[in-house]
This record gives sequence, C-alpha cells and structure tokens, in this order.
Amino acid sequence: MRILLTGGSGFIGRNLTSYLLEKYPDYTIINFSPRRTGSRQKSIEPFLSRSNYVFVEGLVENEEALNEAFELGVDVVINLAGQTHVDRSLETPGSVISANVFGTQKVLDMCRKHGVKRLVQISSAEVYGPVPKGSNVDESAAFAPVSPYAASKAACDLLTQSYHQTFGMDTIITRCTNNYGPFQNVDKLVPLVITNALLGKPITLYSDGMQMRDWLHVTDHCAAIDAVIHRGISGSVYNISGKQTATTREIIEKVLQILGRSWSLVKSIPDRPGNFDRYALSIEKLTTDTGWEPTYLLENGIIETTNWYQQHSDWWMKHNEVAIVH
Repeated sequence: MRILLTGGSGFIGRNLTSYLLEKYPDYTIINFSPRRTGSRQKSIEPFLSRSNYVFVEGLVENEEALNEAFELGVDVVINLAGQTHVDRSLETPGSVISANVFGTQKVLDMCRKHGVKRLVQISSAEVYGPVPKGSNVDESAAFAPVSPYAASKAACDLLTQSYHQTFGMDTIITRCTNNYGPFQNVDKLVPLVITNALLGKPITLYSDGMQMRDWLHVTDHCAAIDAVIHRGISGSVYNISGKQTATTREIIEKVLQILGRSWSLVKSIPDRPGNFDRYALSIEKLTTDTGWEPTYLLENGIIETTNWYQQHSDWWMKHNEVAIVH
C-alpha cells in the first residue's frame, strides 16, 4: 500500500509515519510537506534513508507540487495539512480559514483526479463546541464551533462529506481530542509546560485553569488512524478519544510534580475569547466498527512524555518560548 500524508512532518504526521513504517514495512509512506528548519526537519531525518519513505516538498495550496506527490502513485491519503492553532485563528482568522478550507479542497480534487482509493480527513473535537458536564458527544451531534479554527475544521468536514455524496469518493472523517506525546511543538500545552518548567520560565494560563479537556496520546491516535484506514466504513465519521479527561490545572500540577518544580512558576491571565469549559467524546462507533480502543492512561502518558522532553532537549531547546496555556 502507498500512503500519502499531507503535513507528514508535523507532530501527528511524524508519529504516524514511524508507526506505519514499523508495523507495515512493505508499505510506502509519502510525506508531502513544506521543507522546515529546526525541530520539524530533525523529526523526519531518521526516515530519509529508507527506500519506502519519500519526501515531496510543497504546500497543499500549490497544485503543481501537490500533483507531483500524487503522481508517485497513491492508494490512501491522510490529510493532516493545515493550521491547528486556536489562538492564531483569533489573531488572523483569514490565514487559518484559507489554509484549512482551501487546502482541503485542493486535496479532495487531487484525490478525484488520481483515483485515490480512500481519503481520511483528520478533523477536531473542536467542531462540536462545549460539552455539558457528565456527557460525551457522539458523531451525530450538531456543529457548534466557537473559534475560527473550529469553524474552518467544520467546513472541511462538510466539504469532505459533499465529495463523498456527490462524487462517490471513499472518504472517512476522524475527529480527535487533544493530542500529546513526543515530537509535539512547544507551542502546545503539554510540551510548553514541560519545557518552561525545565527552564524555570513562567507558565501562564488562562483564568483558573479549570477548563476540562479530553486527552489522547499520539500513539493511540496513530493506532486509531491505522484502524480507520483498514477497517473503517466509507462515508463514516469517527470520534477518537483517549477517554482520559483532565483540567489544564491538573496537567500543569502533574508535570510540576514529576519535575519537582513549584507552582510559583504559574502566572494567571484573563481567559481568551471563546474559551469553553469542557469537551469529551464518545468512541463507541469507532470501537464497534474497527475494534480500536485507547491503551494509554493519562498519568503514564504524561510521565512518559515529560521524560522524553527531558531526554531530547537538543530537539526543542531553540524553539522554546514563554508558555500561554489554555
């Protein structure tokens, strides 16, 4: 099988590449991403010498470069490309909407042109908006995006569904909760807290830090995508959750405990616009159709991830900035 990962140099893409190459040594992985400097380029260096790994440089908005990747022969596309930052979408909504929505449209059109067998569109739990305490939303829940980022991902989902309905494309949409794990850029919650704590830098958080989130270790996410590629039902939407909830405050407390650092590093600031209290997803549909279930306990995953950043300071040190945690 030949699998194309758009955005394959990113956090999830890098981990998914490693997962698939190890589990399926006869598969070819094509990574279509812009060439990066620093940590992202370091992340993919171990793969470059492998005969079944191909790197193609480009942005999904560039049809010529994207076509070059598809012309290598592709069976399955995992669309990971796009902007993933809620805060950035608050500051510059247009750039995030353009990258996500128009980028997805380019990928969909290229899949049609080249007769790709299956497209897996990686979406986000953010499309559902706030989830009341004591409940988990399933895939039938209505969209209620709060941020421009969440709205852009909802638009990508609708585009993908329209190509399935109108053009008969084999598409699957996955909506995941907050990922964490090795090789995640330090502008995300868990690595920011870890690296700032290691450096003795301030860790700033929104409000009281009691926003509840559903946490998913990236290795569990990779296994879920693997299950969807091979056993998912065409046209389906699948939630992916680690079934592990914790508040921002609890995550910070755990990391500080592991590292033996004081809460005095933490500085509170007013909450950001549109930040909501809770989300949590039901994964019953994914488990029923594919047999997948998460394996990581959050506490063990945070310990493992903290240890990884301690041991790989050469990967992240030059890219650390003061954390704003949400």
